[in-house]
Amino acid sequence: MEQKQQFVSIDLNILRIDILKPFDIYLKTDGGRQQYVLYSKKGSYFTNKIKQTLLLNKVNTIYVSEDNRDLYQEYVEDNLHYIIKDNSIAPDQKSKIVYDSSKYLMEKLFENPRSSMFARTKKTVNNIVRLILSDTETTSSLIRISEYDYYTYTHSVNVGIFSVAFARELLKGISEQTFYELGLGFFLHDIGKSRIPVEILNKKGPLNEDEWNFMKKHPEIGYKILEDTGYIKKESATIVLQHHERVNGSGYPKGLQGDEIHLFGKICSLADTFDAMTTRRSYQKAYSAFEACNVIKDKMIQKEFDRDFFSKFIRLFTPGDVNPG
Repeated sequence: MEQKQQFVSIDLNILRIDILKPFDIYLKTDGGRQQYVLYSKKGSYFTNKIKQTLLLNKVNTIYVSEDNRDLYQEYVEDNLHYIIKDNSIAPDQKSKIVYDSSKYLMEKLFENPRSSMFARTKKTVNNIVRLILSDTETTSSLIRISEYDYYTYTHSVNVGIFSVAFARELLKGISEQTFYELGLGFFLHDIGKSRIPVEILNKKGPLNEDEWNFMKKHPEIGYKILEDTGYIKKESATIVLQHHERVNGSGYPKGLQGDEIHLFGKICSLADTFDAMTTRRSYQKAYSAFEACNVIKDKMIQKEFDRDFFSKFIRLFTPGDVNPG
């Protein structure tokens, strides 16, 4: 009988030794018709003996049923700090764990931006910021694996990662706590889109004038959402409000110019534009990182973005390839 249940593959290294796991573990059988077989029930401990037995049998990937996905996700969030510090996990593996976890969390937050989800998001973003500040190799891997099929939650993760990495290079001497607050603003910059009608948000083609005018309200909507939650400081909520402002005053919602735009808002606006340009959509060509940087250099510098910001930002993606001149 064919299994209809869906399963999620996870890296064996995610599981911490001697920690109670709240989900079942499955293994995938070999052979012509692959099956998922229950290996370890939820509520049991994952021991070093179990791990070594699996590794001895060349099992590096285990599976969790889609029904247990939320339980698994909360387990990862609770243990992300330890996963990030674990030197036995390779940077590429670690970056995938972090990226997949944050993407799933942002998807759930956009579906239901309630208080408990903001608390979970704050905890996870703090861990990602800590990783970016301390581990250059894993950060580079995070940037490389960013996905470019457009979903609001994927875009939010990409912009969050790019912005924190950019801020790390740009802002020397600010406290770690300030970076945590910035990270929340960067990752939640588009939270106002959670209140935009889905038929506008997911329209397969350019928006008409009325739809576009509605879409342009999302920075102010997002600012109000964060203001009401109390989970983010006002200065960081300013990132949400200003991430579509442009230095020549052509942006929205307030048409701010130059230094009227907060430094943190400028960082997010550049990361947001770059990710939008490198994203695949049904009506828009996706630029490569190199192409996007050249378009920004040729058409947007001094009109929409500061030259010195841009010259530092491109080094995250194309070191030595683009002349910011």
